[in-house]
Amino acid sequence: VSDLVFSPDGRRLAYIAALGDKRFVVIDRAEQRHYTDVVTGSVTFSPDGSRLAYTVKIDEKYAVVLDGVEQKPWDFVGTGTPFFSADGKHVAWAARTGRRWYVVVDRKEQGPFDMVGRPAFSPDGRRVAYWTKTGRYFSVALDGKTRGRYDGMHPQTGVIFDSPARLRYVALKGRSVSLVTEKLKQGNR
Repeated sequence: VSDLVFSPDGRRLAYIAALGDKRFVVIDRAEQRHYTDVVTGSVTFSPDGSRLAYTVKIDEKYAVVLDGVEQKPWDFVGTGTPFFSADGKHVAWAARTGRRWYVVVDRKEQGPFDMVGRPAFSPDGRRVAYWTKTGRYFSVALDGKTRGRYDGMHPQTGVIFDSPARLRYVALKGRSVSLVTEKLKQGNR
């Protein structure tokens, strides 16, 4: 048994268990499907505790299991994903096939890119942003559309919403490192 995770309200429990050479998630004492592996650190509840997502390995591929349903298999699913918006209505993860990266938001693929950063939802859950790299330049993707052209992005801070209408990130242009603040137009994805 590993990765014990309580829902935010403390009413539900999920964890990774093993039986022989197979791994599986147990949710509220109910054993889920067995897989080659369940990725450590991927088991996550939505903020209201009603939804659960985690990443599994199926032979040589990886997939997100969302609300008990296995999603499309990928060559790799990014570390630190999947994750939910604050309202729990939306979920996102980074995934790679071959050398190309995508961000999957509510089962819709955005990309391809050479690299992507961890997606971030706005506090109201309506917008999603992350950094991307295509060729030698970096950009920020907002709701799937890239903007800006930079020589580098800070990988640990990524892209952060500090309100539904403001986005911040650290970017490198030439020899200058800047904290970029963007005021956003309100709107739905």
